[in-house]
Amino acid sequence: MFLKICSLSLLFILACNTPKGSEASPATMAKIKFDLSEIDERGLTGPVTGKVAVDYEFCIPRSQEYANLVKKINPKIRISDKSRGRIGCTRAEQLCLGTTSQENWKSILLETAKLDFVKSIERTFYE
Repeated sequence: MFLKICSLSLLFILACNTPKGSEASPATMAKIKFDLSEIDERGLTGPVTGKVAVDYEFCIPRSQEYANLVKKINPKIRISDKSRGRIGCTRAEQLCLGTTSQENWKSILLETAKLDFVKSIERTFYE
């Protein structure tokens, strides 16, 4: 009985300490078109001698309301009115550019992917 109570207590503690956005449904994960397991806790990927942040992009409907929702999740997001990005935003959409080079990068990315109006998040490579 004691072990059962300790086990339940441990599960409760772990559940309470799980960061917001750290878990996502398969449908949410399918929106993210790059492998999160390749990114370390600091938001970096690559060989030890050449780690880099992962930049990503997605489209949102062209509206201040949608932009505000995205900025609430990620205050560092960059939103472009002019560029279509590699992802190919339409004229009715705005391009959003984010990066894993920030604290809580994974929670931010997962919370963004949970938004119904975000259809796909793709890694972007600058030339």
